[in-house]
Amino acid sequence: MSEKVSEPTAPTVPTALKREVGLRDLVLFNVSAVLGLRWLGTAAHTGPHSLTLWVLALLMFFVPQSLTVVELARRFPDEGGIYDWTKRAFGPFHGFMCGWSYWISNLAYFPTVLISGVVLGSYAGGARGVALAKSTTYTTALALTLMAIATILCVAGTAKGKWLANIGGLAIWVPGGLLCVCGIIAWQKFGSATAITLASLKPKFELDTMNFWSQQAFAFAGLELAPIMAGEIRDPEKNIPRGALLAGVSIALVYLAGTAALMAVIPPAQVDLIGGPVQAIDDVARRYGFPGVSGAIGLLMAVGALGGAAAWLAGSARLAFVAGLDRFLPPAFGKLHPKWGTPYVAILALAIPALALLALGFFGGTVAETFVLLADMTLLLYFVPFLYMFAALLKLGASPKMSGLAILGALTTLAAVVLALIPPAEAASKLVFAEKLAGGTLGFFVVGGWLYSRRPAAVTSRLPSSGSPA
Repeated sequence: MSEKVSEPTAPTVPTALKREVGLRDLVLFNVSAVLGLRWLGTAAHTGPHSLTLWVLALLMFFVPQSLTVVELARRFPDEGGIYDWTKRAFGPFHGFMCGWSYWISNLAYFPTVLISGVVLGSYAGGARGVALAKSTTYTTALALTLMAIATILCVAGTAKGKWLANIGGLAIWVPGGLLCVCGIIAWQKFGSATAITLASLKPKFELDTMNFWSQQAFAFAGLELAPIMAGEIRDPEKNIPRGALLAGVSIALVYLAGTAALMAVIPPAQVDLIGGPVQAIDDVARRYGFPGVSGAIGLLMAVGALGGAAAWLAGSARLAFVAGLDRFLPPAFGKLHPKWGTPYVAILALAIPALALLALGFFGGTVAETFVLLADMTLLLYFVPFLYMFAALLKLGASPKMSGLAILGALTTLAAVVLALIPPAEAASKLVFAEKLAGGTLGFFVVGGWLYSRRPAAVTSRLPSSGSPA
């Protein structure tokens, strides 16, 4: 479905937006948005073959994703990123549905980030704090507080909001590096708690394992977030590719080395799905007489989760902002705050429903099951824009090498979507889990189609949809 729209009559990037983001900010922003230490616990719990699955996710998804993002961001460095690229290639309907799916996926993503932050931060309270983290009331209340803080700082301006993402990136790097050190110490001093052999590295092609592999691919996603804010990045044509490269290398290293380190300290069956990294650091620290280390690390990881939530809120809200400028959403979405120059309506329109979903998400399930349900729902909604992105690169023209990578990325994404539909072992009732997952995901797409049908009859887009650069 493609619709012709008029040539732009106004600048693509609103002049009121301030270019507050530099290369250092971009690197930390990418780390904060992409690197999630919560994935290490799940990977280590799966066993040594998760290391092989990390490598497959890296080669089959992360590399095609990052190179596609760099190529499209270099050619079209405009506010809106993946929404802009899809609209150029396939027209406004597909651009809107791509942006809507990406935007709405964050409603389910924020709770998973913040739940993990609360669980990891609970280690600061010792055994009592860890026990409290199993309470849905306690976890929900703290997660709602963190979400409110992220929202306030994002509305208060990019210059303020970026520091939360920067601090979040640093707060993830420190425990990630310490975990790797603890793994080396445990391996040298006490011997590895897990036997890692060539046979154990062979993937087990079972449904639960493949479902987890789709989440590993999702763990590598996020480099496309920064280009959505291209209008607020200094020299985006150069800084976006550099930021993606520098962050990407460190992210891949932490996922692989961190998972191996965790298994060196704790046997897979005993690894906590969410709090595994803090659990491993605490184990080594206690052996050396430093029991208080885990509390500080838990707080750092909670701050990292807060920074990640702020990065996704700030970036994804820009999609609703440009859709408001295009009048696919009510014009209020395209408004900037008179004092801080931020798209405050778009930010609040994402934050408020996310707060509501966070409050309601625990109804009828445990913390662990709700975490997995929201993670799978996020994956389904979030990977649809990646299918659009890879297809957009092919439609807008690419070299044979880039075309091959885009096709590989698209096939991997499609496989991840199918695998995410498989109920995991954590689900108390696989049928109820599947109903929640399928019903919630389909409902979001129906709402998006309805919203597009309600747009004004005559829409003047800011961008062409001819499939060629503006």
